[in-house]
Amino acid sequence: MTKRNGHLLIALSVSIALAACNNDQSKEKQDAPSVPKAMQDKSVVAEEMKSVSSQVQEVKQPMALKKALSKGFVKVNNTILEAPSLPLIAGKEVFDKSVNQKAKVTGNLIVVFADGADTSQWLSEFDMVEMASNTYLLTPKNPTDLVLDYKTLKRNKSVKQVELQLDYTPKSDKETM
Repeated sequence: MTKRNGHLLIALSVSIALAACNNDQSKEKQDAPSVPKAMQDKSVVAEEMKSVSSQVQEVKQPMALKKALSKGFVKVNNTILEAPSLPLIAGKEVFDKSVNQKAKVTGNLIVVFADGADTSQWLSEFDMVEMASNTYLLTPKNPTDLVLDYKTLKRNKSVKQVELQLDYTPKSDKETM
């Protein structure tokens, strides 16, 4: 019987100790200022994002990825062009992925305007040469970024089609082989 009393005494002591711990924790929760549930969720997400971003920064980038990130990839003329750097300006060499060939940016844009479109709005920004009915060769007066000019024209409702002019003529006989 003494053995049983000893076990009961131990069980009672553990129960009292646990009750005291729970009581202390609930007092700490009451003393702490209440934070709305939405704010708790945001702070948890923010902390998780910090830990994930720090882990991502710790990952070493392979050399091929670093090389690819230093290049410029641009989607124009319904193809992807790879340039050694951006912005694209006249004379820069690009690689046209659709035909697997190098090309040189001429600095011109070929634009087809809708019938009856007012082309005079573009005269302040471009030198315009009419190539055919509603088709013009535009050369920027202040060439800074031909991709930006391309996208600006492409978004205009009076423009039916835009194409960045590229010269695919090989530099030497070696490139043709």
